[in-house]
Amino acid sequence: MSNQVKLLLVVILGISIVLIVIQLISKAGQTMQQKIEIPQDRTLPTPRETPQFPTASPVTAPAVEFSKEGSDKLLEIVRTRPPLEAEDQTAKRELLISLGNKSGVLSKAANYQLEYVKAADVFQVEILSEDINKAKVDALAWLKEKGLSSNGLCKLPVTFYLNYNIAQNLRGSGLVFNPIPEGCE
Repeated sequence: MSNQVKLLLVVILGISIVLIVIQLISKAGQTMQQKIEIPQDRTLPTPRETPQFPTASPVTAPAVEFSKEGSDKLLEIVRTRPPLEAEDQTAKRELLISLGNKSGVLSKAANYQLEYVKAADVFQVEILSEDINKAKVDALAWLKEKGLSSNGLCKLPVTFYLNYNIAQNLRGSGLVFNPIPEGCE
């Protein structure tokens, strides 16, 4: 055989081997793609029943609801700071002098604790009893004994809030709590 024929056979054989290798690689790639291929059906499973959500329990219900009118009135008083009558100014001054003109507890009873908060310039009454009305009446009576008028109690302002434990005890009771004295609306 001549050299040219041998060379031609080697080239043909080489091209055949390259084509066979390319074909094998191509088939292997297709097999890999089939294994990795993401299914085209991407629909989410449909629930068989409508999910039921739990209703509010006594634990998840708010402890108490605050009176919107009372809260709005308190905010208005704090923003506008209506002036006190002379007698109420004198009574307030004497109460603050008893505290050394700083924040502190003015009165503590079994059903309430009354304190003055200097930074906010408010008198706060913490209700310590589930008998909210009696605690409010007792705290307001103490302030009136010190010379404040009913109008002055509204303008100071005097605010009420529930002790945490009392609020938890009243959770789910449907109570609407008014944070200001009755008659200040």
